[in-house]
Amino acid sequence: MTRPEHQSAPASHTMARYQDTVGADNYAAKYERSWTRRRTGRREDAIVSAMLGTLDPTASVLNAPCGAGRFVDLMQVGKRRRVRFADFSPAMLSATARTLATAGASVEIRQLDLVRDEPADVFDVVMTIRLLHHLSDEAERGRVLDFVTSSARQAVVLTFASKGTVKGWIRSMRTRLGLRHGGENLRPEAEIRDALRARGFRVVQRRKVSALFSTQVYLLATREVPMPAAGASSASG
Repeated sequence: MTRPEHQSAPASHTMARYQDTVGADNYAAKYERSWTRRRTGRREDAIVSAMLGTLDPTASVLNAPCGAGRFVDLMQVGKRRRVRFADFSPAMLSATARTLATAGASVEIRQLDLVRDEPADVFDVVMTIRLLHHLSDEAERGRVLDFVTSSARQAVVLTFASKGTVKGWIRSMRTRLGLRHGGENLRPEAEIRDALRARGFRVVQRRKVSALFSTQVYLLATREVPMPAAGASSASG
């Protein structure tokens, strides 16, 4: 396992609660905190497992941001050519390292800011889970999508908070009525699909985390436009 380098270079989109040890530890326990959280965690595990199951089981995978490494058991690390977990938060990477040690998984860990950093490697699959809804700035969302799609040879798995969900509609109405301020950044699904299409990817699977109780939607998009011959270095071997 490659240990994270604890550099002091926070991203422009950093969420303060994830940058210290207390926040990272709280996030690591998030999906065990209540029966509803456990249900959500199991649902997301099932979605990720199903989406990865449609792809080459030996494909290299970049999971960024990786949070506390909660998807490691779904990765089938031993079968894959390469797996890397990355996050902008050193504290979160330390939590990831503990998760991987408990799982006995040999996985690379790197500090990585999808907004500020330039792509350095290409992986077969890039997973970007529960990040876009934190970004209210359109340019930052665009840079994340640029990074993700330029780093993925075959497919991307990502989530966004959808205006089209029941919970999204309720939150939008509460915001309009002045009953709610701030919170997650809700986007129209067509916007995300169009952004992926413009970058050479087509959505082939769509799964809601919950029909009623979550705004999060998972998309699996596969590459339709071949990667340029020149560019980032390969990470498939």
